[in-house]
Amino acid sequence: MATDRWVFGDFLFVLRVYTGYYFYQASVFLVCALNISKLTCMLFALRARLRNRRTGHLVGGMMWVLSLTWPIFFLFVNPGDLYFDYRVYVSNYAFTDDIWGRYLPVLGSLLGTVPNLVVLVTTVWLLVIACRASCRTRNTLQWQGISTVCMIAVVYCVSNVPFTISLLAEKSLTQYDSDNNPVGYFYIEYHRFAWNIIPLNNVANVAIYTWSTVSFRRFVSERVLRRRCTKGLPTMTTSTVHCNMRPVPAGMDQTVKLNSNLVLLHKTRYSVTGASSSSSQPTRKL
Repeated sequence: MATDRWVFGDFLFVLRVYTGYYFYQASVFLVCALNISKLTCMLFALRARLRNRRTGHLVGGMMWVLSLTWPIFFLFVNPGDLYFDYRVYVSNYAFTDDIWGRYLPVLGSLLGTVPNLVVLVTTVWLLVIACRASCRTRNTLQWQGISTVCMIAVVYCVSNVPFTISLLAEKSLTQYDSDNNPVGYFYIEYHRFAWNIIPLNNVANVAIYTWSTVSFRRFVSERVLRRRCTKGLPTMTTSTVHCNMRPVPAGMDQTVKLNSNLVLLHKTRYSVTGASSSSSQPTRKL
């Protein structure tokens, strides 16, 4: 913003446009796939048990491949139709070719409007199933799961619907001055808001799942932060024997400490097993 121009070179200028549309569409498709998978688990519970990690990787890979639609169309129509957007201070695709008059409404509807409707419909469907199940079993609603689904849908719509409207209706709602320059609230302020609100979806999803889901919070702690949630080992007790770890001098190596404790544990288990087996044998009377 200080230089009022792009300062990162031509390669990053082009890369930002193609990767920006690609990652945006991938985030949209992945949220849709997540909602559809939740709904199918509720509707077809027995079939859902057959899914495994490979199925999840396959569905996720398909979403990433389908997200290549925008970059592929950019390459085939006009790969150099780029400009520096002073409204958001990033490089952007211009859509100036006449062929975009036919392609843009179709692609915008399929890649923008349809995923928004899918998220809304699946969210309402999940809430209806949860309410019916609660009424049938006369149990209280699981507000943790319901709040998670609702918050994800609300954040998704807030962050993606404005961009879809801006993409589809920019040319028809933009006003022009006497010199044929685009002006007005929709062209400047609304476009800036729609572009800057997009990252909210990715940031908020991590926060929502971390707050509401214990398993995801454990996954972040163990896999991402590399912290193991370890608990103290319980003390092995029997009626007469107490098995505790023997203290090892501080100067010894960690491997020696571990081996020493394992040997002691093995000996204690052996002695307990031997004592129990010998006590279980009947005594002969002379």
